[in-house]
Amino acid sequence: MNHPSIPSRSLLLAASLFGVLSLSACSHLRGNASSPAPSATAAADEHPAPLNVDSSNMQPPAVVLPSRVSAVGYGALPMIDGLTNTQRRLLAMRASKLDAYRSLAETVQGIKLTGQSSVSALALTNDSFRAYVEAWLRGARVVSVTPLPEGGYETVLELQLGSDFYKDAAQAEQGQALAAPALHVQPAMPESVPAPTNASAVSSVTGDTRFAANNFYLSQ
Repeated sequence: MNHPSIPSRSLLLAASLFGVLSLSACSHLRGNASSPAPSATAAADEHPAPLNVDSSNMQPPAVVLPSRVSAVGYGALPMIDGLTNTQRRLLAMRASKLDAYRSLAETVQGIKLTGQSSVSALALTNDSFRAYVEAWLRGARVVSVTPLPEGGYETVLELQLGSDFYKDAAQAEQGQALAAPALHVQPAMPESVPAPTNASAVSSVTGDTRFAANNFYLSQ
């Protein structure tokens, strides 16, 4: 029996090894061809482009008050002669309630401030400001009325705010903006001198109106 020689065995082993390497290389190439290349859209999704936001057109967020607002007011005993102790206490309680209403109006409606400062020789010579508030308040509830140790009173008010409040406030602001009258220059007209009237009769009919302009508390 003739056995293959050693060189024939070496050639056969080399041919077998070459065939195995060729098959593995073909399978690797087929796997690369079957897997799709990453598209530009996928790359863009992985690294999104920065957004350019125009901050000039952005509006500040609206201020939203809590659903329940409370305010504290204080009142002192009046030092007017001729009042009894009961009258002094009742007047102090009334003053503390009105002060609480004013604080509540400042929180709900806002407060208007006007100020003025004067500077001379690089030094402040005068600094003053005024505060004004006007609001309609309805549905406020008195939480407590507490007497203070020195004779005054403290009153706590509470107001429940709902969705109707924000709706009415927005409509009121729009109505004020639309109802603002335009300024029209009227031609100068000759003034007529009114007939003299009795000052005492007018004051008796109209009453004293000195404090009407400073009334911050309106009721309906």
